[in-house]
Amino acid sequence: MKLTSQSLTLFDGQLVLVGSNLADGWRYMKLDDIRRGILTNKWTDLEVVKKESSSYEKNFVNGHDLIYIQDYQNTQSNLETEALGNFKLIWQNSSEFTNFAKSSCGVKIARDFYMVLGGFDPTSRSPLTTILAINTTEQSVSEHGSLNHARADHACEAVEGRIIVSGGYRNQTEKRETIVQDETYTISTKSSETLEASIMRFGHQLILLKDTVWAFGGSSQSEDHITKVEKYSISSQSWSSHPRPLLSTAPGQLAVTAVPIGALDCIAGHCVSA
Repeated sequence: MKLTSQSLTLFDGQLVLVGSNLADGWRYMKLDDIRRGILTNKWTDLEVVKKESSSYEKNFVNGHDLIYIQDYQNTQSNLETEALGNFKLIWQNSSEFTNFAKSSCGVKIARDFYMVLGGFDPTSRSPLTTILAINTTEQSVSEHGSLNHARADHACEAVEGRIIVSGGYRNQTEKRETIVQDETYTISTKSSETLEASIMRFGHQLILLKDTVWAFGGSSQSEDHITKVEKYSISSQSWSSHPRPLLSTAPGQLAVTAVPIGALDCIAGHCVSA
């Protein structure tokens, strides 16, 4: 089974995968007790929702709820009871919120506070600098500053009150020629600063591990599928290459999350994580 627009979330020892399938609509799957090992464990289909797949979707975890937002079809699933319910976002002025920008980037800031940055406007198809703040408890949306550079299909990660915003492009028909420089957005001051050092990717993923932000997958001006892994030092604010590449030869639609050491599977002396 092939899933697109997927996200991967670690939740109380349970690994939850959400993705779209053109035949089924969208579904989410779980891997219980990942400390028993990822490769030797079995995925369980939790739910298939018979709704048309969309490229305007976002996934959030709020407490025991997995919130999946797709165009006007907003769904909330309780991860403990595995029951589906309705979830509807509105603007802070109580007007209706329609959908997120296509190919935007979402990042968790606090338990019930998320931010969604950039993307393509669903109507004009123009890249955006817009930053949205999402309160999943209040089910509200508000605008929160803007990026220096309009971009889509980029990656982001929250670090010490800032958001690292990496790559993406300005033009869908000229992706490789319009890759955007990285920048950092400071949440408290609602200001953004362009980074001189950029990895110049799009369609990739970022993840924070301790004091380092790691970049996986995506494409660049010269490569369709980047296997090289790069890391961003928070202290020096610079990128460097990791000596070991990804094992996958086609790391396109990656879903990335951190897992405990106990979830590693070791085969013939080699330990592999998802």
